[in-house]
Amino acid sequence: MFDGSFAGLGIVALSLTLGVSAAAGAATPTMFLESAAISGAATTIRVNRVPVRTQAGTIIYKDISLPFIVDGKGNVTLDQVGLSIVASPTLITSAFKPGTYNGISDSNYVVGSPGSAGGGRVSGSILGTSSYYGFSANWVSGPIAGHPYQAALIKAGITSATQAYGVVGYVYSTSFLPGWHAGDIVGAVQTSNTLLLTNYGTDNIPDTALTFTLCPTSAAC
Repeated sequence: MFDGSFAGLGIVALSLTLGVSAAAGAATPTMFLESAAISGAATTIRVNRVPVRTQAGTIIYKDISLPFIVDGKGNVTLDQVGLSIVASPTLITSAFKPGTYNGISDSNYVVGSPGSAGGGRVSGSILGTSSYYGFSANWVSGPIAGHPYQAALIKAGITSATQAYGVVGYVYSTSFLPGWHAGDIVGAVQTSNTLLLTNYGTDNIPDTALTFTLCPTSAAC
């Protein structure tokens, strides 16, 4: 199972330079790889929905594809020709799939059937009951204005509904889920059978993320 880390792929170092200098008083442009969805197959690493902070302080998202070349002696180099960095596609934040998901340390979590939160909004939730990886969160889609968590989102500086936002409900142990606390703001997006939850804490900067994969059937996987 791919563990979502560069170390798990045996990569010693990976540097992506933005090459942007911030003006005095402006936000420092940077990226948050720890909050992206990382996958690998054969000689290519794909890093989807990488949060990138602009000089204006806006968070945008990029999809990055990193192909590698292996020569006859086993030397590995980055294929500059195949390198791709593009804007992430706009996600439909209300298209959440109910079912059993595999997540933290192969534990299983249940995403309930989407509910109606009024005004065309869709609500969702996730619950895990593992002894060590118990976790829950809920979210609601739609604009920030009129959102059930509008006050908290505005206070945190979140002004664009690029994700379905909600809060973390329960964390059994922060020792196993560092950076996750009850009441933290969470953003949820579904891409095919993958659910990505990004933790924002109490501001608009991504802190960490969890990836869950839908099991083929309702049974544990």
